[in-house]
Parts: sequence; structure tokens; C-alpha cells
Amino acid sequence: MAEMAGITRQTQQLFETGVRLPSYSYLAQLSHLGVDAAYLMTGERLLSERAHSEHLESIQERLTAQEERLQSALEAIREDQAHVAALSPITAYKLARSLLMCRKKEIVTNANPDAYL
Repeated sequence: MAEMAGITRQTQQLFETGVRLPSYSYLAQLSHLGVDAAYLMTGERLLSERAHSEHLESIQERLTAQEERLQSALEAIREDQAHVAALSPITAYKLARSLLMCRKKEIVTNANPDAYL
């Protein structure tokens, strides 16, 4: 490897033992040889362009699915609002009061009341 990168074996050993730090030109040469220079310096592999692209596609798919769920929920809310608007004021008041009572009861009986805050 040392010869391929244009350095002596002794210099290579100094790099490997941490006595000396490799130069930018050495790391660039290794990179041209197909070595993951970032991994050598940090111990962490960088995503390849393909892996990065696939990761972004995965995120996009999840976001699209979430957007579709949110759109469906919004449509359901709008339908509910239309139904409530069509109720007489007294019936709407009774419905709202009933829902509020259910909500209070749910909070009291729930094991984790902080979930509703």
C-alpha cells in the first residue's frame, strides 16, 4: 500500500501507529486508489452516493405516505365540521358538551395523563 500511495513503508508505519498524521495529498492518493479515506480518519463509513440516494428515496416515500394520511385526516375533519355546522345550535352544544365530558373522563382514567398535555 505504501508504494502505491507514493510513500515509504516506514512513513506508512508512522501513520498506522499514530506517530505522524497523514498529509492531505496522501489521503487523496488513497482515495484515488479506492480506499475510504474518511473511514481511515474517523472510523465511520460515509454513505456511497447510491446508498445516500436510496436513503433519500426512503425518506421521501415515508413523507409521501404521511402526507396522504394527513390529507385523509383533514378531509375527515372537514366532513365532521360540515356535519356539526348543519346541526341546530342546541344540538351542537349538547354534542360539544358530551365530547368534553368524554375527554375529561378519558384523561382521568388514562394511566398517563401527560400524554394529553
